[in-house]
Amino acid sequence: MSELAISVVDAVKSFRRFNHPGWRAMDALGIPVSSKRYDVFSALRGLSLDVKQGEKVALIGRNGAGKSTLLRVISGQMKLDSGNINVSGTVQALMELGTGFHPDFTGLDNIRSSLAYQGLSNQKVNSLIDEIIDFT
Repeated sequence: MSELAISVVDAVKSFRRFNHPGWRAMDALGIPVSSKRYDVFSALRGLSLDVKQGEKVALIGRNGAGKSTLLRVISGQMKLDSGNINVSGTVQALMELGTGFHPDFTGLDNIRSSLAYQGLSNQKVNSLIDEIIDFT
């Protein structure tokens, strides 16, 4: 097994920011849109990163810095424009704050329900609880 859990090499991801939602719709339908109707925002530019097995990493930055974009490309929710990402094992992304959390549940109940929803057995859930609590 590789000692790297995640390897990101020269990752590039850009987005078109349209002046009007109608232009975005046309682009989504494959209708050519003049480059005067949008600008290009580079969320990731030549990013390289290695995360070793067992390492814990925090992504910190201002709004628009590319944190969510990086997580989405690592989890496979989004494709890079160029570069390469290798992930050893499986990745699951929890992208929105509060996703999977019920306000009437305790923290422990939320952990258990979230893991059960992901298909983990009670035995596996019980083995992970202390590690999850320590991490959070």
